[in-house]
Amino acid sequence: MTLDDVPGIKPFLRLYVAPPIVGKARPRMNRRGSVYTPQKTKRFEDRVSQLALFALQAENRLGPTSLPVIVFGTVVHPLPKRYKTPPSRGWVAKGGHHYPDLDNVIKACLDGLNGVAYLDDSQVSGLRWTRVYAIEEEQPGIYLELFTVE
Repeated sequence: MTLDDVPGIKPFLRLYVAPPIVGKARPRMNRRGSVYTPQKTKRFEDRVSQLALFALQAENRLGPTSLPVIVFGTVVHPLPKRYKTPPSRGWVAKGGHHYPDLDNVIKACLDGLNGVAYLDDSQVSGLRWTRVYAIEEEQPGIYLELFTVE
């Protein structure tokens, strides 16, 4: 059973975010005491926002949804060079390869979608995220699927 089979849950948006994959960095404080988001994080969130906006326009959607949203995400990392043979899909990308923490990648993506795909992040009622290695011809990056709950 997939979400497509569940009554009241409708596909809303599919999105691919090409590398580099950036996690949400801690807020920084300048000398005057103002708190700001680091530039690298801000650029990534802006890129996710732009991609979501283009995807919504391509599907003739007028704006963000006001319905509850379920977000599925798959972060696909390139296979480390030390692996000589491609793994099966069951291999989960492990730490130690200088990849950002998965929870920080989730936060950065959700912040980028906020106000574009949905009005407010309080609408996100479900998440399912995985991190895997790319196999065969699969492109590294972030694959997002958003569903609305009616």
